[in-house]
Amino acid sequence: MDSTWFCFTWDVPADGYRWLPGRPINQGPRSKPSPYLTRLTTYTDSFLNRRYDAHQVPRSLFRTFTDVPTTEEGILAFANEYGGLGVAEPFQPKVSDVTVVGEPLQGEPFARWQQEIVTMRQLTALWDLCQKKDLEGLARHIRWTDDHGPRTVRYSHSCGEPDEGEVAGTSSDEVVLASPSHHPEWLVQWSPGDVMLPALFYLADEINQHLHFREGMRMMWNPTQKQLALRLPVGTLRDLLWAQFAEAIVSERSFRKCRTCGTWFELMPGLARTNRLFCSEGCRSKLYRTRQEEARRLHGEGKSVKEIAQHLESDVRTIKGWVSSKQ
Repeated sequence: MDSTWFCFTWDVPADGYRWLPGRPINQGPRSKPSPYLTRLTTYTDSFLNRRYDAHQVPRSLFRTFTDVPTTEEGILAFANEYGGLGVAEPFQPKVSDVTVVGEPLQGEPFARWQQEIVTMRQLTALWDLCQKKDLEGLARHIRWTDDHGPRTVRYSHSCGEPDEGEVAGTSSDEVVLASPSHHPEWLVQWSPGDVMLPALFYLADEINQHLHFREGMRMMWNPTQKQLALRLPVGTLRDLLWAQFAEAIVSERSFRKCRTCGTWFELMPGLARTNRLFCSEGCRSKLYRTRQEEARRLHGEGKSVKEIAQHLESDVRTIKGWVSSKQ
């Protein structure tokens, strides 16, 4: 049972969102415009909005967030499903069909969305390595040096290779985690050459910078789970995503992508076996039928049963049954 209760409600505008080019209100009219995520219209009554709370979204929502394409189309699709991040700022639109009366128009900068997605994507990838205890993988990110000076531990998110999710303005490729002048107390706790503890310390430090809980944290009765839980008031969708990530680490939650639909789901004893590959029986059956159809198609093209088994990563006996059964 969940021991943490995120106290959170959020609205998704009934009219959805759109991107508007604009500039921060403190910049001149000649500055280059950039996209801002705004409501499609500004006059929709709030009671028409779709409201949801933390119990109506999976604990794996933060993993879904890391899969959002850092494009206007990808971000817009996520926002229309779950709402804005809660990072709106005033801006001046640079289109003639928008009339602003009174307070400046509010919007969430495209670059801010990109930064949040890429940062969480990098940190969840690091956490995956920690969960798997992949020391070789961690060693590509964590580097100890003392060749030309004092002992220093550095972190690099790119492993020295191009990062497809890299976005201008995100965290630098390499940062110093600890040295005699920067977090020297960490060096005392780490054994020379260790990569696991530096990675965990870095994760905690980065996530702490993104966590913003409001006042009111207390132990309360959770009516949904029917048990006592630690109530954590969360202010925005952005806060909820980072809080989910932090809680997943301390609770050692594991998640997996469904092999059929790509949906993230949690692996839990009694809820989802650790060897489970699908989010639902429907997805498991769909993939099974798809593999059967593929086997029959390949057989019709003249492929041998052995070749089909190798292609579908199955066994000859199973493939024989598939191609010989009625379609």
